[in-house]
Amino acid sequence: MLGHKEIMDTQILSDPKINEIVTDVVVRYREHEQYGSQEKAIKAIIRRYPGLSSESASEAFGCYLALLDATIVLIENSGVRSASKGKFASPDDINFEEIVLKLKNQFPEYPTEILTSFINWVIVWHYLK
Repeated sequence: MLGHKEIMDTQILSDPKINEIVTDVVVRYREHEQYGSQEKAIKAIIRRYPGLSSESASEAFGCYLALLDATIVLIENSGVRSASKGKFASPDDINFEEIVLKLKNQFPEYPTEILTSFINWVIVWHYLK
């Protein structure tokens, strides 16, 4: 798998269907502990998007997993309150633009829409559920 700083195939970054599939598989793998292994998760991507090469699926999985992990760390370090600690999180708890800029610095080739979707998902899953 490629490191997250390397540029992915532009088809992967520009195709909404691939983005949706890879994001869903990465979230299920990391947050819901599904698939059991990265290899099975990559096979799920290929199964859901026939014609995508094993190499491209593996690359996309690794890059999106790195993006999810980086997003979680940035938001954890932002000081956002967790609803699980008896306090309610609110939109004012996080400087959304700052997180986007930090992610853009780490993942410069990623469209802003992908970065913001990961930020929104992490906020909902980790702080509002």
